[in-house]
Amino acid sequence: MKSRYVASLEVRRDASSSPIDAALLDLEIAGYLARKGMTEGAEAIVKRVRSQELPCASSKVVATLNLVEGLLCHIAGLDADALLKWRRATAIASADECIDVLAIVAGWTAFLHYTNGRFESMIEELRNAFELHRRNSAFGALTSRSRMVVALVLHTCRKTQEALHWYKDARGTALSVGDDVETAALVHNMAWIRVYNHRNALLRGEAVASLEADISRVSSEAVQSYEELVGLASFPAMTPLLRAQNFMLSEEFSSALSILDEHAKNVRSQGLGRLEPNFNADRTYCLARLGKLDNAVEAIESITRSIDESVHVDDLAVLYSRLRDSARLMGLAALSSSLDDEAWRNWRAFDELISKLLGGINSVVHPEQEHGDSARQQ
Repeated sequence: MKSRYVASLEVRRDASSSPIDAALLDLEIAGYLARKGMTEGAEAIVKRVRSQELPCASSKVVATLNLVEGLLCHIAGLDADALLKWRRATAIASADECIDVLAIVAGWTAFLHYTNGRFESMIEELRNAFELHRRNSAFGALTSRSRMVVALVLHTCRKTQEALHWYKDARGTALSVGDDVETAALVHNMAWIRVYNHRNALLRGEAVASLEADISRVSSEAVQSYEELVGLASFPAMTPLLRAQNFMLSEEFSSALSILDEHAKNVRSQGLGRLEPNFNADRTYCLARLGKLDNAVEAIESITRSIDESVHVDDLAVLYSRLRDSARLMGLAALSSSLDDEAWRNWRAFDELISKLLGGINSVVHPEQEHGDSARQQ
């Protein structure tokens, strides 16, 4: 069944008397297809538009072409190439004051920086997005993607009620135009952060509500059902791996291991290689819980050797906590103790990061408070 969002764009495109407007609507369809993972269809539209003379006549078409090509790079796991395309789109759109294109690019660039742990750059892009909105709320409206990034940061920082406000706004923005792919991305990311917070609390020895595992599992099953309904094909490993996390939280380690064995090896090809050591640590822990972990010291040391600078501090804390618990289960007390030291060193660093993130996001969302604080200090 064709998306209501695409059907609406096609009607407007077919009714347009302007070749430039028709091309822009075509490129909006291409962006949707790229986000959905239907890259061949998106690439065909991009090729068709580029073959016309329109890019020479419209800087907005050129900027939008770079925006869509950046989406295609991002979906292919080529985030550095995506960032280059979006910077080019920003430069072109800025010269011609294409505020709507700038707003879309700012949201996606903020999201890319968020997923890659470049939080200062993320805050700057969000600040750009909010400034565009303040300057011209009609054309520079905050996109669903920008709103989602704010929600994800607040949710990561365990500011759940504030995050829910921004999730609701992001969902409303996506639903207002019938963008089912953006809605699917929102539901997916929200479910991951819920599982993330639950898992982190357990690894830190903190209390968790008794029903949280069941709620998280239902959420992940809803994600899978909705993505199947939409026909989403982008980042195909991540939804099964979300289910694996929920199986681990429910102590269904055999089911979790089966998913990890099938899908964890695919994350690198989807541009998420930084997560591979963590999924290997999850696999090691499942084997330890099932009494099937052979050569435990070698397995643990192999994972620690695979860590590189791309692994984020929170993922390091989780990884070392998983390996700590695996070593403890295998009776390796000294190794477990040293891994615990590493885990808590990274948990403390993550807590410091959370504090900075909250300050940064509040300076974007509530700039008047920051200015008021500055005034009081003078």
